[in-house]
Amino acid sequence: MTLAALAKSGRLGADLLATLSRVALGLSIGVGLGLIYLCLGIVMRSAAARRVSELAGLGHRLPLAATGFFVGTFTITGMAPFPGFWGQTLISAHAMEVGPLGATVGVFVVLEGLAVFGYLLWLGQRVFFGSPRDRCILPSDVTGMRVAVVVLALLCLLVPFYSLALIQYVNVGM
Repeated sequence: MTLAALAKSGRLGADLLATLSRVALGLSIGVGLGLIYLCLGIVMRSAAARRVSELAGLGHRLPLAATGFFVGTFTITGMAPFPGFWGQTLISAHAMEVGPLGATVGVFVVLEGLAVFGYLLWLGQRVFFGSPRDRCILPSDVTGMRVAVVVLALLCLLVPFYSLALIQYVNVGM
């Protein structure tokens, strides 16, 4: 009786660990979105502009903001190996199991990801690449924001590997 209870509680712990890993994958998509907003905040504060038409060619002046923006973009839009890819894969795979309605939902999930990816790539290209406008980069203290960009980008890059390793460990081990 005690051995059965111990085995059951071990399995519940493994299930909890796998669930927490999947939650971490979902939360990292929110981290990616926060990273995009933070990088655009750095751009707006440094360039003293809020309109996309006033910004261009800032990638060489703000390389950390450009890198963070694209890491966040790849995270939320589902580019492999970022967390959004695994989230969209899980949603689409489980939706396909439901039937025709689920397949329709799966297709819309993929199309929505492509639409957002196209828009964010256009925005990033417009702000960070191209010929620079005569927009002065103001000396502003965004050191704290830069540290946050590095931390959030590392979370976006490392969480999928950690979470997927835990999920694989739980699935194989139990």
